[in-house]
Amino acid sequence: FFHKWNKEFSLKQLKDADRIGKYSSHEAKYILITFFYYFEDDLEEAEIYAKQLFTSFPDNPVFERWRGRIAVRKGEWKIASSVFNDVLNKVSKNYDRYNTAKVRREANYYVGSYLKNQSKFDEALPYFKKCIEDSKKIDNDKESGFQINATLYSGTILETLGKYKEAKKHYEAVLDMREFKDSHDKAEDYLARIDKIENQKRK
Repeated sequence: FFHKWNKEFSLKQLKDADRIGKYSSHEAKYILITFFYYFEDDLEEAEIYAKQLFTSFPDNPVFERWRGRIAVRKGEWKIASSVFNDVLNKVSKNYDRYNTAKVRREANYYVGSYLKNQSKFDEALPYFKKCIEDSKKIDNDKESGFQINATLYSGTILETLGKYKEAKKHYEAVLDMREFKDSHDKAEDYLARIDKIENQKRK
């Protein structure tokens, strides 16, 4: 969409469409969100348009999830948790376009992550489990980052709870998946850590 030779010109066109257009304004806002989020790493600008779209369409799962995603990237986990809990509430009430595996997966992942960060491990596990279940339904040729991380995080929680056998199954499952960032290195390190603990107990 953006002219390679004139990014500023393209950006001005989009902002003009947002300001002047009636229907094109919504499309322009959406493009501006993705542009600032993915290409400029400007979360403040992306958030401006995400808030505007979500305010105009509070029951649109695409716009609501963008609001939550940006909060996650900004480290505003309390806001993110509130947004994605609202998404799950709408899932439970079967709001239009909310009760899909893709929407449920993302919302469960981030709510589970927030609870894990709060050391509410028993509460976090069911969210990661649901994330994994939905990921398996829609991941095709390769596992998504959601599935891989949710499996790895479940393993770390189970390990923290002293459930080493279950934790090892999750780490081994991660090793059977594709590499996502440093997921294999982490899984191998965590397996070695459990083996060391178990060996010490046998002595």
